[in-house]
Amino acid sequence: MPTGGRSGSLVVAQRAAELGRRVGAVPGPVTSAASVGPHRLLRDGIATLVADTSDLASLVEPGQVPRERLDMEVRPPSLGPTRTL
Repeated sequence: MPTGGRSGSLVVAQRAAELGRRVGAVPGPVTSAASVGPHRLLRDGIATLVADTSDLASLVEPGQVPRERLDMEVRPPSLGPTRTL
């Protein structure tokens, strides 16, 4: 079994679902060992797919996160100059 399938995050997600909490997963490529956990959560019906902010908003209880926070554009941290091909 790839390491991604035994992560602490996977255990926490499973426990959260057992406690009745909503769980979302952002899967990566099916060829990546790091993506085993999120894909398993989705396959087993433990988590729902999070593909954009509207998916995330549906997981959050109304009133927990201000609407303007959900509409913000998410950018990765700048690591310096980047190249494009």
